[in-house]
Amino acid sequence: MSARFRRFPHLIAAVALLLAGCGGGGGGGSSTSSVPIPTGDCNAAATAPSVASNQTLISVAQNPAVATSSNPYTTVNLPFVSVTLCDGNQHCQTIDHVVVDTGSYGLRVLHSVLQPQLALNPSTSGAGTLAECASFLSGYMWGGVFSATVQIGGETTTRAIPVEIIDDDNALTLPPAPVSCSNGGTNIGTLNGIGGNGLLGLGLFVADEGTYYSCSGANCSLMSVSPPASSQVSNPVAFFYADNNGAILQMPAISGMGCPSATGTLTFGINTQANNNLQGYSVMPADGYGDFTATYNGMPSPSSYLDSGSNYNFLVIPGMGTDGQGDYTPPQYTLLSPVMLTSNVLTAPSSIQTSIGVISPYAINSTYTAINDIAGMGNSGAIDFGMPFFYGKSIAFLLNGASVAQGSGPLYALH
Repeated sequence: MSARFRRFPHLIAAVALLLAGCGGGGGGGSSTSSVPIPTGDCNAAATAPSVASNQTLISVAQNPAVATSSNPYTTVNLPFVSVTLCDGNQHCQTIDHVVVDTGSYGLRVLHSVLQPQLALNPSTSGAGTLAECASFLSGYMWGGVFSATVQIGGETTTRAIPVEIIDDDNALTLPPAPVSCSNGGTNIGTLNGIGGNGLLGLGLFVADEGTYYSCSGANCSLMSVSPPASSQVSNPVAFFYADNNGAILQMPAISGMGCPSATGTLTFGINTQANNNLQGYSVMPADGYGDFTATYNGMPSPSSYLDSGSNYNFLVIPGMGTDGQGDYTPPQYTLLSPVMLTSNVLTAPSSIQTSIGVISPYAINSTYTAINDIAGMGNSGAIDFGMPFFYGKSIAFLLNGASVAQGSGPLYALH
């Protein structure tokens, strides 16, 4: 799974006005010149739109729990929703500040935020309980698999589905993460690691196909054969009654200098209601990994994807300087040369031309949480179009195996 998180550096509070109207510089020939910084109405961007029964609000804002934690930081470009979990006895709890992640699949919630009366049933595997090590580009999460009915906005799963309860407080009856899990990098299964109380994976697939363990007593054994898809942590959208073939994430346009916050909508279903029709969208079929090819600066990146769970755009920009943690820091606002998105699916060819702007994070107000032009050093062969790419767009995710008039999933669509 692909979510990637970057801490925003401590920044100057005042914006350097000399940046306005500047372009070029620092791009190594990969930018256009005389490009003004995009403008946007931050008040309009923060205004909550009305929502229908198949929609819920997305809020990009400071998570107050992180701001008051022992290691506070600004939760930049984290799209939050509220999710309700219900147990078999109809006890329910609404969890706020759950991060929407289109680069993963399934719901994961911190154990520390759950109320004792919420009695979720643990999943079993043979004689043991089922646990998962969920791997991300930023690290791993360790937890148990439980069954819960999931409600988001006006949509509810038709039955209890597998969710991961992350053992962030070591209070689950679960051994610590085994070495085969913990050697996968940093433990990000915490409030500060996620930036929120959980992660809602709404990407192109249903089952997460993660790494599962069977735990008994103090031991957890890696399962040589993954549990059946019905037992794996799964995308809740696939289990809604009617609006169950995908989702659309829509965010307002914001200023190139960022905004204090932004509010968008998450719409469930594709071509199932008047508010989720793909007419007018540009369609991009994805391959079996959820990827397409993004060509920038003459270099194709065939493992590229759209990922709201990454709070920066991550890519390789030749000739552009970075700071110590890999943030690109051009001296002026830079609009990169056009990026061409091309489907990897030969039977469904399509292409979309888009662009990416880059501004130094040190030019942004340090309290702003919605920023659409920050980028970090990525990996060769892949462009991670993170949350900055979503501002000013509607982006649809049609689930693998679903079909609409515009094509079959896995499929992205942009408007």
